Amino acid sequence: MRYATEMTKLVESSGGSFLFTGEVSGTLIGKFEESWDLIGIARYPSVKSLVEISSAKAFQEIEAHWIAGLAGQLNITTRSPDES
Repeated sequence: MRYATEMTKLVESSGGSFLFTGEVSGTLIGKFEESWDLIGIARYPSVKSLVEISSAKAFQEIEAHWIAGLAGQLNITTRSPDES
């Protein structure tokens, strides 16, 4: 949660937002070696802003929490249907 709290601040300060966060209660389809504890869906203003956050000093300061708290993760990018 240390990482999530600080990352939320970084995302929001870039003009992004978290659309959904929640505890994982199970999997209907698919197999994973280990179950996840939490899931979050974030919206960034652009791919550029995500890259800028990832290379910012503020992110580097919380990176140890990211490594410690996120043993497994997926980062999936999507595009909304109205984007060309």
